[in-house]
Formats: sequence, structure tokens, C-alpha cells
Amino acid sequence: MDDKKKHVLDQALDLYKIGKVEEARVQLRQVISQMPSGWRPIREDAKSIRVAFWNVDEFQLYVAYHKKNEAGGARNIFYDFPSYSEACYLLAFIDLEQQNTVEALNWLDK
Repeated sequence: MDDKKKHVLDQALDLYKIGKVEEARVQLRQVISQMPSGWRPIREDAKSIRVAFWNVDEFQLYVAYHKKNEAGGARNIFYDFPSYSEACYLLAFIDLEQQNTVEALNWLDK
């Protein structure tokens, strides 16, 4: 688990909460600028599932569900970072709060 990448999203949200909106935007845009072409929040193969979860609770529920419901032996499940969808959501949230509706919708479409 790459804690540094996860912390960038948390730090951006903390910056926003203390009124440093532009700094939060810069951090989130930096994360999104590194998004690989064709990135998807879930990547699967025969042996594993990698998911860019938004939090540990979501990860634990997903693991529990798959252990219970996956036939033929459970695959390894990995918590992948960063969640580019979470970064886009946070940017959309910030833009919506700043009444930049068009920009917010653009982030949600990314």
C-alpha cells in the first residue's frame, strides 16, 4: 500500500477544510495528471483483484464479500493507490462549492 499517494488525497481535503482551496486544487490536479491512459478503478486477472478503494472500510467489506461469494477459491485482493476517481470527485466537490458547475461536471466525466 503506497501510503504517500493516499495521504496526498487526505492532505488536499485537509487543505480545503482550512480554506486553502487553491492549494488543494493544485495537489489534486497533480495526482490526476499522473493518471495512466485507460486507468480503471478495478483491475482483475485470474489470481488477483486490484481496486482503488476510497477508504479502508470499503476495502474490508469488499474482501469479506469476495471471501464469502467467490467460487473456486478466493483471489488475492489489493488496495490500489491512488484512487483517481476519488481525486476527481474531490475536485468536483471543490468546484461545486465554489459554484463552478461546468468545471465540476467535467471532473465527474473524467
